[in-house]
Amino acid sequence: MKNIFIFIIGAVTFAGVLSALENPRIIPFDSDAETGISTNKTYTHAVDFGTLRHDPPLKINGVEFFTTTAPSMPGDKTPRGCGWENFPPNPNHPNPETTMTFASTPTGQCVRLLLTGMTWNLQNKTMRLTDLQPGFEYELRFYNRSYGSAKARGQTFFFKPQGEEPGAVSTPFSFYQDDPETGDNMLVYRYRVGANGKLAIFVEQWDNVYTWHAYGFTNEEMSKNIIVTGIENIGGTKATVKGEIYTAGAETEVKALWGNGSGEPSDNDDWNGGLESVGVFKKDSKFDFVLDGLLPGAEYRIWLKASNTNSVVWSNPMNFTTSN
Repeated sequence: MKNIFIFIIGAVTFAGVLSALENPRIIPFDSDAETGISTNKTYTHAVDFGTLRHDPPLKINGVEFFTTTAPSMPGDKTPRGCGWENFPPNPNHPNPETTMTFASTPTGQCVRLLLTGMTWNLQNKTMRLTDLQPGFEYELRFYNRSYGSAKARGQTFFFKPQGEEPGAVSTPFSFYQDDPETGDNMLVYRYRVGANGKLAIFVEQWDNVYTWHAYGFTNEEMSKNIIVTGIENIGGTKATVKGEIYTAGAETEVKALWGNGSGEPSDNDDWNGGLESVGVFKKDSKFDFVLDGLLPGAEYRIWLKASNTNSVVWSNPMNFTTSN
């Protein structure tokens, strides 16, 4: 029987900024490659707004986008079972490619087609992404077309990943959607979602004439709420495992599965190792625990499992080899 010892390092608090990069931020692009869209990434949403339909469906770097004019998606969901609420309601702008005088992305790039149709006219209201996994980290990207020759369509977005009640975390970001200095661009925001599984975005429009255009967006799953961050102090029979848990306020049990197996983890397959409880967490925490009783000179893989009343999630795997 392997022994496990746990040390709580301290609580983790998060307020939306999970990267050394400026967050939110604007990133210019003028090609499919510069968007960073990839089939190697996992998206909860890949949405193309506007009345212009693509046959076959629009794909950018192999990722298929769902084309719609629906300001809300309370019924049918994306392939990942996620929705959105209260996006710009006016769908009467097909904007064929021939009108794209000021767009910086050249003809032949698929993202140029994403920037043709749009919905518009959302003034001082709150958009939401829904059905996200509490405690998960995501990156939202709105794809913006430079529509004119001068700065226009100015607004402030207030990002609220932890809830909409008074006092909840709110990250403001002000920008012009039409900016000849940047050309076509992405508004990028990375966040960790709270217990309600929603990201709320309040849009404060600067005037009533030139409103924000919703061309399309992606929401990428960046990391889970349970993470193996490292393996240290590897000896012949022991190793220290480092991890992080984001509970989103829900009491969450963490277990460790290790062994010399391969493939996906399972409660019913101990991989010639074991499945042991690490502890129960009520707050977001970093922790260490020691695996004891390992075999010298052996290869191991470890996963962490987080479970609460909302979901069961397995972490990323990590491999290590004990010394002889």
